Amino acid sequence: MTCNDKKNPSRIIVVDDNLSIHADFRKILCGEDFVDALLSLEASILGKSNSPHTPNKYEVDFASQGQEALKMVVEAEKQGQPYSVAFIDSRMPPGWDGIETIKNIWKVSPALQVVLCTAYADYSWEEIQKSLGETDSLIILKKPFENVEVMQLVHALSSKWLMSREIELDLRETIKQRDLLYHQAPVGYVTLDSKGCIRELNETFASFCAGSIAELKNSFLGDLLSEKSSANFLQQLNSFFYKPEGQVLSVWLKANRKDEIYLKIQGERKTYKDYLACTLIDTTNEKKATEEIKTLRGILPICMYCKGIRDDKGYWNKLEKYISEHSLVEFSHGICNECMKEKYPEQYEKLCDKK
Repeated sequence: MTCNDKKNPSRIIVVDDNLSIHADFRKILCGEDFVDALLSLEASILGKSNSPHTPNKYEVDFASQGQEALKMVVEAEKQGQPYSVAFIDSRMPPGWDGIETIKNIWKVSPALQVVLCTAYADYSWEEIQKSLGETDSLIILKKPFENVEVMQLVHALSSKWLMSREIELDLRETIKQRDLLYHQAPVGYVTLDSKGCIRELNETFASFCAGSIAELKNSFLGDLLSEKSSANFLQQLNSFFYKPEGQVLSVWLKANRKDEIYLKIQGERKTYKDYLACTLIDTTNEKKATEEIKTLRGILPICMYCKGIRDDKGYWNKLEKYISEHSLVEFSHGICNECMKEKYPEQYEKLCDKK
């Protein structure tokens, strides 16, 4: 059974096998005198006269057994309209008692504020804590209770639940935005343990490796590097991990890629987790540009007669072929005046006559 106030989303559920208790709660929470009573309560507590505004009312549902209440709580969660406060009787034969009901309901709705109503000492506080755990979401209300006690509990607990829910929703949104920035960052982020295994990574680093987060998680970072870089990483791992001010290491990453990319790893140890937080920046283009500049600025062994250039393997190459392979320079062939005069004298004289 239900009594409703559609203007307020706060929902209360009363679970008791005694229908007369349902009637009492309905009178307290759904009666016409509820507004005046709550205003009077506010005035007595805060020392103010009755406010002109209308205080909150609540949507109140009733169940006679714990199993029935659990179904209602599950349905409320599915609809996105969860209950904020539950008043649950301690004895409800032949079904679950109050403790068993609370235990099952909290599995579905852990934030629900619960008032355990009892006229008997069925459980000691130690037994309740052992069964339900230490919690600030449970209050015991002795029967018979006063109307004002119910009003106070509903007002305080529903406000507490609403505030906690708003904080939780804000926190979820913050975490969502943080995760979005983390995974869409232009640099790779990796968290390593002391053995160099990946515990966390972002999508950017996964794309560096041409793999997925699931595939790469818990893998050894050294296995993703080129052979030479992997050996260097192993040698540097201990100092890289334990050096307090952090360290920078440059490596070639192979992983599942067809080509290798050059990464600069900046690591900083997080002592509270005993992990190494790493930022990985793709510096492939800078590395290639540096190598090209160094090659062109180096000393080239060149033949004094044919002007051929000897490469690193000892082979002689034509000047234009060597430069083309070691830079972004392209050649366009022509003929200078001196060579024209030597090789093609007749054509050279005709050109001179025309001038």
